[in-house]
Amino acid sequence: MNKNSNSVDVIFVNPPQTLEERYGDLSAAGSNFPSMGLLLLAAVAKKIGLTARIIDAPSLNLNYSQVLDSIFESPPLFLGITAVTPSLYKAGKLAKMVKERDSSIITMIGGPHLTTVPAETMQLFPEFDIGVIGEGEATVTELFTKIKELNKGKRPSAEELFKDCSPELKKINGLIFRDNG
Repeated sequence: MNKNSNSVDVIFVNPPQTLEERYGDLSAAGSNFPSMGLLLLAAVAKKIGLTARIIDAPSLNLNYSQVLDSIFESPPLFLGITAVTPSLYKAGKLAKMVKERDSSIITMIGGPHLTTVPAETMQLFPEFDIGVIGEGEATVTELFTKIKELNKGKRPSAEELFKDCSPELKKINGLIFRDNG
């Protein structure tokens, strides 16, 4: 699905967040180890033939500007952002910043918060195009495989994806997405 040699199919991101923001009073005992969930999702994407990258902002101590620079070094078709409740607004801010710069990038949100309150999360953050509910490995595999199949290797915009593929996307368990707004 690459559009050129400088792009990737999907980038998975853990948004910027300090140890204090993440763990509060327990920040001294917290860790900035890379997200195993993002590593697993990138491996799944690569297994089905996609190019994938990970940007774990807390582990790399990156701010929003640095994350955006990294994203746009190799603009993806999909940007998958993980969020727990304390990082939800940071994920929304990042998605909004990406959409302001390139609205054709399809933004996805996943993680525990979305799984708990999917419809409310999507209503609160219109910058997310797709939500992945629950464990995302099987869902993203099915999603990416279906998009590759339906678009015959072309890179669809978010508008094209939801116009042309939405009946097929509705058959994928674990997705919530915008259909006709």
